[in-house]
Amino acid sequence: MNRLFDHRKHLVLDGAMGTQLIARGLQLGHPSILWNVERPDAVLDVQQKYADAGANCLTTNTFSGSPIMLDRSGISDRFEEVNKAAVAIAKQASAGRCKLLGDIGPSGEFLEPLGDMTEEQLADSVRKQAALLFAEGVDAFIVETMADPNEMRIAIQTVKEFGLPVIATYTFEQTAVGIRTMMGNSPSEACMVAIEAGADAVGANCGSSLNLHDYLKIANEIVERAGDIPVLLQPNAGAPTERDGVYVYDVSTHAYGEWAALAVREGVRLIGGCCGTSPEHIHAVAQAIQP
Repeated sequence: MNRLFDHRKHLVLDGAMGTQLIARGLQLGHPSILWNVERPDAVLDVQQKYADAGANCLTTNTFSGSPIMLDRSGISDRFEEVNKAAVAIAKQASAGRCKLLGDIGPSGEFLEPLGDMTEEQLADSVRKQAALLFAEGVDAFIVETMADPNEMRIAIQTVKEFGLPVIATYTFEQTAVGIRTMMGNSPSEACMVAIEAGADAVGANCGSSLNLHDYLKIANEIVERAGDIPVLLQPNAGAPTERDGVYVYDVSTHAYGEWAALAVREGVRLIGGCCGTSPEHIHAVAQAIQP
């Protein structure tokens, strides 16, 4: 078993960053990655609270930090600045307590033939971000919120060049034929692509139409097929509902902790949170799954 997973039976990951920053004043439409340099105190506060809550891993605030994504936001000239700052903040928040996961999100583009992005362009973008995060000292990579198994495959194969463990998570949604990626893949199909590409852990995060019971269905589908590969789940705090122009997540910390205990019984070994989760949700997870 690789060095990220061999020191404990279960790992607690951190929770949401975006919705936590919004609660601290981040305006919708403003790139959250810029807060690594504009409001590092806010990013640090979020991550310190996750570490205090019992998270074993902190995720760098670099979800939208690839060259492709920064170019779409018109801030490609700040690539090194914002990614380096993210790792420095996570290190400070961890204070040696947590493993640091270098976060690589989706490109936001479609690969050929559906779109204009070539596999080479995608790999180059991923490689540049991974190289910087690796140089700054992350312990592993998390390639997350992917909807296209082909993009996931290329991203994993690229970050594996740096010799660190790679966690891979997809976003799934409810469809007429069940839980699927945007490209129509079942959880087991998508996760097998990630495993064959070299992922050291696989799972799901951030399905906006999924409830916690749906994530147990995902676990049931992929745990057996994954074999010795650890499975990770990072749900939202329920499916969001809009109230007075604000998206609200209704799952309580107590319910989230109870769900985490059920997920462990299904064979899930890594649990964190996505949109709407808080340090209190992660504390409930830590209390539920670690003695």
